[in-house]
Amino acid sequence: MIPVFLNLKGYYPVTEELAPYISISLGSSICATSSYGGSGSGYGSSWKTKLKGGFYGEYGIGLNYRQFNFGLGLQHQSMKFSETYDGRTDDEKASVNSFFVKVGLKF
Repeated sequence: MIPVFLNLKGYYPVTEELAPYISISLGSSICATSSYGGSGSGYGSSWKTKLKGGFYGEYGIGLNYRQFNFGLGLQHQSMKFSETYDGRTDDEKASVNSFFVKVGLKF
């Protein structure tokens, strides 16, 4: 999955060196291998699996201190997949939620 999203940050500068912020990212994920799972046949039946992208969201808080950046938050990514077996199609949804910690250096 490849996430494509827009990231918005709102800073509140306390001093010239210290600025806490909130961060929101919204977008979609694109499936790089849409035929993952493939297709096949056997014993008179056939099947096919196809993956599709879904919603991507990231919500967090952070702190910029001098040239350092610290952040933490929650990330959500969903996907859809359809499975066709003997002409009948079933659509399913799956999602992954995770926490993140980011440490960076600004230059």
